[in-house]
Amino acid sequence: LEIGMQSFHEPTLAAICRRTDTEKLCANIRRLLSFGNMHIHIDLIAGLTGEGMAEFEKSFNIGYSLGAHMLQMGFLKLLHGASMRENKEKYPCTFSTEPPFEVQSTPWLSEEELLKLKKCEAALDRLYNSGRFRLTLTYLLEELEQEPFQFFYELGNEANWSGTSLSEVSLTVYEYFAPRCNGQKLKELLAADLLCSASASQIPKELRITDPRHKKVANALSAGAHQKVLIMEQNRKILLVDPHSPRDLWGRFQHRFFELR
Repeated sequence: LEIGMQSFHEPTLAAICRRTDTEKLCANIRRLLSFGNMHIHIDLIAGLTGEGMAEFEKSFNIGYSLGAHMLQMGFLKLLHGASMRENKEKYPCTFSTEPPFEVQSTPWLSEEELLKLKKCEAALDRLYNSGRFRLTLTYLLEELEQEPFQFFYELGNEANWSGTSLSEVSLTVYEYFAPRCNGQKLKELLAADLLCSASASQIPKELRITDPRHKKVANALSAGAHQKVLIMEQNRKILLVDPHSPRDLWGRFQHRFFELR
């Protein structure tokens, strides 16, 4: 189910002729998510009337807090007939002259700000929308005490992205955040996230955790040969993953945690 919210900023919604009770909508989205039987996307659009960086940040944080499977960031397209395109005096915008006529600057967002939002979108897609870094994101947002928008905006614009593969993204996250938190705990959570959604071969060598107790623990848990075990010292947990199980709505394999004693 794709929910084209576009914004949670009510003056912006009024300006684009959308009559929306945002509180009721948020309650309905949470209710739909509680059923656990459908993949739900929420769409936000950057560049809308009356929405600058501060207003977009607020919309983003509200959208993220709902916990949808994807929070998609789009960018306004000034199609023929759109008021922001036709009324140039009231809305002095710049936009691409070729389809899809994507906005490049507005009275509320500069060209530089929109370019930075593009990088924020890339970080959001790689980490949150991929569904592969749930444990890591929960830990980092709590540990760094950052709002979601600040987190993805900073990561997108300041991290040294060397590639887009799963292992390269994982390593970028580790190298960027390890100096600012418990590096060993971050390493274990990244490894756990990767085991929940990919094969062990996709874990970079810098994040691999070898432990002679793994086989003994697997036997004690009656794990089959195909199941993966990860001992997480910092979390005091044992992660057991079945990579042959059906994936859930997040795209992750069935996994269970056990207390490490």
